[in-house]
Amino acid sequence: MIAQPVAGLANRLTGLRRLDALYQQARQPTEDGDFLDRALDTLGVQCALTGAGVDRIPASGPLLVVANHPFGGVEGMALAQALRRRRPDLRILANYLLGRVAELAPLMIAVNPFSGAQAVRQNRRPLREALDWLRAGGSLLMFPAGAVSHLHLSRRAVTDPPWQPAAAWLARRSEARVVPVFVDGRNSAAFQAAGLLAPQLRTALLARELL
Repeated sequence: MIAQPVAGLANRLTGLRRLDALYQQARQPTEDGDFLDRALDTLGVQCALTGAGVDRIPASGPLLVVANHPFGGVEGMALAQALRRRRPDLRILANYLLGRVAELAPLMIAVNPFSGAQAVRQNRRPLREALDWLRAGGSLLMFPAGAVSHLHLSRRAVTDPPWQPAAAWLARRSEARVVPVFVDGRNSAAFQAAGLLAPQLRTALLARELL
């Protein structure tokens, strides 16, 4: 009796049900565009690159693109969509949970973004795969923070947590060209406040931030 109302409330708070409906819509094949195009269109997202632009990115050879992580999902899709126009070989070093989206799995090298000894052990193989990919001349997008930007009271600012050393390790070992990208924006005030209460609450609201 209680479980159903609680589940309904959870779906409303997290946005998971609505996000799943949008996903089902985006995965329907169309004549134009691939899944990333359809997903961004369904979410009403438009990507604008400023500065050097995609045309300045080398069309071949090892390429490591590093970016900040202000939103938690949409920036990965938008950057991948833009970069693949120049580098169709692009892969993304990303949270293994995103690999559950069948359409994204082929693009991904899945890692465990959480801390702890288990994550370190689990990430040895995907990091080696990423290094081999770069050494073979491939291109890779990654978010070195490993977590979404959030409010840090000590800094009184919404920023990435300290970047993990894996990006520098991959760059040195592969001798890839490194292209830094800054993604402007931040998640909602509710997301930031939830994170101050508990990081798990912040994570639970990530789907809602996409909507």
